[in-house]
Amino acid sequence: MGKMSELSMTLDALIDAGQKLTECGEELIKTANEIRAAFSETAPVPEQAAPAQAEAAATPEKEPEKTYTKEEVRKLLAEKSVAGFREQAKALVKKYGGGSLTDVDPAKYPDLVKEAEALK
Repeated sequence: MGKMSELSMTLDALIDAGQKLTECGEELIKTANEIRAAFSETAPVPEQAAPAQAEAAATPEKEPEKTYTKEEVRKLLAEKSVAGFREQAKALVKKYGGGSLTDVDPAKYPDLVKEAEALK
């Protein structure tokens, strides 16, 4: 048998294996969607939807709120003070917790940062 004939047979086998893998993948997606539908109250995801699209459609999530360190907040407030917003920066610290940034609850940092960034 010639080299070209062997190559042709190998390519045919490779194509056949690829088709079988594709069919297997489609069956896996179908089964996963059926399982998801059985354990959720939402409508089943269409079989032809991509997995990433299925996840996004099934559970739209809010992005988690960014957390800030005391150093990041202090730096922002210092920048605002230098930019001419010293009194407003002090008022924000007072509004969110007291006389200094140390008195501010870290859970309130995102709100404080949002207001500080709005100073222009």
